[in-house]
Amino acid sequence: MGRQGWEGLPALKDVPTFDAQCDLFIHKLSLCHERIGLNLPNGNLKRESLKRQTLEELIDYLDQPMKDSFPMRIYPPLISMVSANVFRRVPTRDGLVNYSEPDDRSQSFEPAWVHVELVYGVLQRFIAHPRADVFLMQTVVTKGFILRLLDLFDSEDIREREQLKTILHGAYSRIIPLRGFIRASITNLFQRYIYELPRFNGVAELLEILGSIINGFALPLRDEHKEFLRTALVPLHVPAGLATYHVQLSFCITLFVEKDTTLAIDAIKGLCKYWPKVQSKKEVLFLAELEELLELVELEDVSSVVEPVFGRIAGSISSQHFQVAERALLLWNNEYVVNCIMHYREVAMPAIIPALRDNERRHWNQQVVLLSCHVQRLLGEMDPQLYDRCFNEDERSLVRRERVARLKAKLSEDMNLTSESEWSGTIPSMSSISELLEIARTSSEYRSKENGVDLNCTELKRHLPTAGGENDDDDEEVK
Repeated sequence: MGRQGWEGLPALKDVPTFDAQCDLFIHKLSLCHERIGLNLPNGNLKRESLKRQTLEELIDYLDQPMKDSFPMRIYPPLISMVSANVFRRVPTRDGLVNYSEPDDRSQSFEPAWVHVELVYGVLQRFIAHPRADVFLMQTVVTKGFILRLLDLFDSEDIREREQLKTILHGAYSRIIPLRGFIRASITNLFQRYIYELPRFNGVAELLEILGSIINGFALPLRDEHKEFLRTALVPLHVPAGLATYHVQLSFCITLFVEKDTTLAIDAIKGLCKYWPKVQSKKEVLFLAELEELLELVELEDVSSVVEPVFGRIAGSISSQHFQVAERALLLWNNEYVVNCIMHYREVAMPAIIPALRDNERRHWNQQVVLLSCHVQRLLGEMDPQLYDRCFNEDERSLVRRERVARLKAKLSEDMNLTSESEWSGTIPSMSSISELLEIARTSSEYRSKENGVDLNCTELKRHLPTAGGENDDDDEEVK
């Protein structure tokens, strides 16, 4: 493309006939085919200025009202020009990503953005143009073109992702035969991000598109739409970058639940399944979303998830991170959550009261201690008899735990264990072993391994020595 190609061309508005305008439009598209920028090898100020002016003229032309539809010969050159300018290796950062401060992430910007932005503007206006024939558009906006657009959502440049969001939404709205493919492609992209990719920048923008799509779903929801919620949206809680798109994800799930309240149970089960164990900020987000979902469900429908829900809430109450514990305790400010606890108090209170009492005894944050005491008073007023029963059971459990801790310490000292499977030759105190065996038989709570020592009878007997001078082949049961 020589420089003379830019010069001496008339403006599109000065060409009298529509056919001549189309021919000039195609010629100017061909002139914009090459990527030009000051930071690129072929860049210079004049060439960059000429290309920018030409792209701006194309945009102005597409903004004007027209009487006739675009002829077929315009479609391929336009998509070819767009492809040549936007389909490239997007600038990204190498290395691990710190998602703790998602709003402060440094960004890499496209060196030729001054042109790329205008090219996106041409594509956006062409797709939305009332004189662009949808049937002809399908011949150039193909499935391959859509997939390459989706790959560009990984760009670090938020300006580019916003442009892509508008274009993809416009394509979904106008090209109806591509709707199913676009949804399936977004699903595949989400699943790759969840299970394979270490990061992907455009999840929030894609979820914003999906929010508009979900809002337009007809009722009753089709099975494929429900499956999309279960297999694509709910698992998006897994990645470490949840904070960068949680608002949009929560909005999409809420839209689904508002259309079909039974889907709230699937969402709540997913939250409990993917509940974070070590990421405190993520756990706060989960608690907030769980509260929103519970408000959308009838009390009778919560029965299938009541145990995992209150188990997760109890675990958060016991968290040593004060923001997690405080957020869990603030659930009692929600009238619906309180009603839910009242309705299922036989399950909720035995799970929650031990966590509250543990906070009262030993949590380091005074605000959490005060909130825990306040919630205990509320539960005591809710059902005094059940509260007393749970309180007494927790007291007995505490006594057992302290007793087990003392016996384990004495047993370990007597046996002089250097590891769980190594025996030093010292005969342990049989009274300590007998007490531990009795606790292991009578309390299922202590049949699991705790602090590295198994209280199960079989495992305890494995540690017992054969007395010196006796036949080592004799395998006598300890009684």
